Amino acid sequence: ISRFPPRKRVVPVSWALRTHTGELAGVVVVVADWRLFAGAFAKLISRPEQTVALIDHVGRLYALDMAHWPDQGVEPQRPAFLGTLSSAGRPQREPDHSAEHLAARAELPNFGLQVVTGVPIATILLPWWLRVWLASGLLLVTVVGAGWLSAQLHYKVATLRATVVAARS
Repeated sequence: ISRFPPRKRVVPVSWALRTHTGELAGVVVVVADWRLFAGAFAKLISRPEQTVALIDHVGRLYALDMAHWPDQGVEPQRPAFLGTLSSAGRPQREPDHSAEHLAARAELPNFGLQVVTGVPIATILLPWWLRVWLASGLLLVTVVGAGWLSAQLHYKVATLRATVVAARS
């Protein structure tokens, strides 16, 4: 939280400036409002259902993409998939699976922050389910067609045998 009015959340980032001998020559400090991340995250989204969030190592939410944080004057509402994430002992970019979302994260080194993205599993599986239904339908038509052709073949053979038996008698 900023010490300066209007007491908003800000991101203080600093770098040490050193001389060629390694002595401290100064410090560069940049202070950015969390809302700047919303615009940057909006450019990272590949589909409308995807959510991009910035959290710290304990899971505190700082920013979301613009699509999921339309009123940036208020705190962002925590996405459901963030409740399934635990930061302890997880390596970078390891996906997190929940019943409804697929989430992945990337650490921001030296900042203690993580960029997390989540997509509903139904959105990912929708094209796949369509293919499964089409393949199942094709398989059903093939099986029914093969059964019908087999039945026709057996009927014709039985008729032919009956004709041969009748002709011999």
